[in-house]
Amino acid sequence: MSKKQAAGRRSHEDIDDRVRIAIKRLREKLGLTQKELAQRAEISQAYVSLTERGRLTQTGRRSAGISLKALQKIAQALGMARLSDLIRFAENVPDVDTVIAEAKQVFTIDDDVDG
Repeated sequence: MSKKQAAGRRSHEDIDDRVRIAIKRLREKLGLTQKELAQRAEISQAYVSLTERGRLTQTGRRSAGISLKALQKIAQALGMARLSDLIRFAENVPDVDTVIAEAKQVFTIDDDVDG
């Protein structure tokens, strides 16, 4: 895989992570359970759970991700007028690596602690 292809893959995975994190944050901010969001979006609770965890599978393999139709339903269930509103919100969500790096700065973990 070329460097350009690898960068494109990371970029795609980054937006996937941001969207799933955005869905979870918005759901929690609205005080909704996964089941309640699923009912509003008319999709299964399992689908919401798998979406939030980035674990959508198809016949045992990771799929290309959530369908646009399901994503639109989730966006509307979260009070977004359009799917693009959810995408814009997700663009402002820090990526996973940034969150981990910030957490490491806040929390000091001593690897030499005796049990």
